[in-house]
Amino acid sequence: MAMTRNKAFLVFLLLLISAGTSWAQEKPDLFERIQRVFQEQEPSWKIDQVYPTSTTDPLTLDVALRRGKQRRASVNIAVWRRKKDAQGAFEGICIALDNSRRKALKSSVPHLGDENHMWVDQRNRRWPLIQFIKGSTIVGVFAPTVPIALRFARHVLKELPPN
Repeated sequence: MAMTRNKAFLVFLLLLISAGTSWAQEKPDLFERIQRVFQEQEPSWKIDQVYPTSTTDPLTLDVALRRGKQRRASVNIAVWRRKKDAQGAFEGICIALDNSRRKALKSSVPHLGDENHMWVDQRNRRWPLIQFIKGSTIVGVFAPTVPIALRFARHVLKELPPN
């Protein structure tokens, strides 16, 4: 079970990190705001590591969070130059997650971006993975429980610009 969870997490991270053609740009203010929101609104969760962001299309932010020794979560953001490219990437990520998480229950979350999906272990409803898209931004949240994942996803959603 733990190996499957770790494997799914690694596949998830690799999918978000792996695309694009070069276009130099500085880290967007959005990324700094999102990190600040977690520091201010989730004081029991510490930012454990911020993975280097991609300066290609998409610009990415990958944040690993930790609460105590056992609880971990991650938030991944990919900002694409074009909404069409973001939509194609989102569809591809969801297909890959459908294929890799066949035993998970898939559902949607009301009022979370333009489109979203949540995969959760069907036996104990733990370790949900939420993917949503808003405009040209794709967000992924992996957390120990559904309430935590939803809360983290909504923190990020509030910081995203309107479409």
